[in-house]
Amino acid sequence: VSSLWEANMDLLKTPSEFDITDRKWNIYSRTMPLPPHYAGKRAKIINSTVTEGSIINGEVNNSIISAGVTIEKGARVINSVLMSGVKVGKNAIIKKAVIGENAIISENTQIGTITDKNNKYASNFCTNDIVLIEEGVKTKKNQIIPTGSMVEKE
Repeated sequence: VSSLWEANMDLLKTPSEFDITDRKWNIYSRTMPLPPHYAGKRAKIINSTVTEGSIINGEVNNSIISAGVTIEKGARVINSVLMSGVKVGKNAIIKKAVIGENAIISENTQIGTITDKNNKYASNFCTNDIVLIEEGVKTKKNQIIPTGSMVEKE
């Protein structure tokens, strides 16, 4: 998990270690025909990549946002990778996480904001305080998921 997160974060470095504009590189992807991304009046996007079909009404900082992601008003996504179709509810906070496809992060949820030595989601796979949320997971309203967690679909 740590190396996946680091590889994605390398794209945001200035200057980037990867030149994705180099025509010698072939980039193969499966993108759906989606409308351009939308950033609301109060949206804040800093040093991030936002893909087609995404709707940003919150704050995105140093993160990669895949196709069809929705980030509601007051939500903050920091140092994270959100895969396609993720929904982030109002006032949710996501720090240093990889969120799987079609996951739903409910309103006021906090991911990666605290450390808890009694963490029921603790995983040896999640090093360097990274949090991994499996595809299709739906968090509970006001849920707190500590650093170093892996949350799997129930």
